[in-house]
Amino acid sequence: MDRERGFALLPEGFCVHFAPSGPSGPWKARLVGLYDRMRDEGRLRAFFYDMDREPTIGEWLAYAGRPQYRFLIVGDAARDAPLGFLNVEAGRFAHFCTLPAAPRARLVAAGRQALAWAGRSFGIGELFGLTPACYRHALAYVRSAGFTPLARLQKAVYCRGRWRDAVLSRWRRGGGDRREAA
Repeated sequence: MDRERGFALLPEGFCVHFAPSGPSGPWKARLVGLYDRMRDEGRLRAFFYDMDREPTIGEWLAYAGRPQYRFLIVGDAARDAPLGFLNVEAGRFAHFCTLPAAPRARLVAAGRQALAWAGRSFGIGELFGLTPACYRHALAYVRSAGFTPLARLQKAVYCRGRWRDAVLSRWRRGGGDRREAA
C-alpha cells in the first residue's frame, strides 16, 4: 500500500484508490471522474436514493470528502478503470456502488477484495449496511460480497419519493456467522 499516493494493489487484479489527505488534486479529479461516470450510467439517482433528484457535483464532493468516511474507489488495476466504490462510514457502516464495467462475478470479487482490504487496513471487524428492500439487485450483490441479512425494517428508508422497507445486513471480517435472520 502506498499511503502517500492513496493506492493499494489487491489480489485478482484489483486496486483501491483512497484519499491520502482530503479531497484535492488527483483525488478530487478521480472523484469528479467517478461522478461523471455514475451520472452517465444512471447510478447517481440509484445510489442517492434518499434524494428526490441527482446530487450536484458539489454535493457529491462534499459527500465523498466527509472526514468520518473512508472512501475507496475500487478498480481494475490493469486498466486503472473504476468498477465502483466502497464507502466506510465511521468504521461501522458500508455503502456500495458498482458500475456496469465488468461481469457481475468480477464486481463481486472486487467487492470481496475491497472489504477484506478495508478490514485489514483499518482494523474493521464488522460492518453494517442498510439497503432499500426494493433494490433486489443491490441486495443480491451485497449478499454475494459477503454480507448476511439480519432484519427487514419497515419503512426505514426514504427511497424514490416515499418511505420503504430496508434490509439491515452485516459483514464480518473472515466470514463470521453466516446464519440468516431475515
